[in-house]
Amino acid sequence: MELQASQLAVEGDFEMSCLLLPSPQSEAVTHEMEELSLQPLPPLNERKNVLQLRLQQRRTREQLVDQGIMPPLKSPAAFHGQIRSLERARTENFLKHKIRSRREQS
Repeated sequence: MELQASQLAVEGDFEMSCLLLPSPQSEAVTHEMEELSLQPLPPLNERKNVLQLRLQQRRTREQLVDQGIMPPLKSPAAFHGQIRSLERARTENFLKHKIRSRREQS
């Protein structure tokens, strides 16, 4: 019994050490963030121009409503959230039905 307990402790330590090791992706992101933080900021005028351009290019509220990203102006946000969750559930049910009714691999 002691062997199993010590084995579990070792396995638990191994699992924890795996969780604490940085992944290659996180190291790449960290390296990229370090490079960005070392670069000086562009002048204020340039940043303002970029922001102004992005504000001009963003989608209108009507486009966001049409795409289902924002709730319509005249309906409460909770109602919009409920509609989205119902649509998501309907899609989920449809996909589950399709998976259940598909042919076998053979």
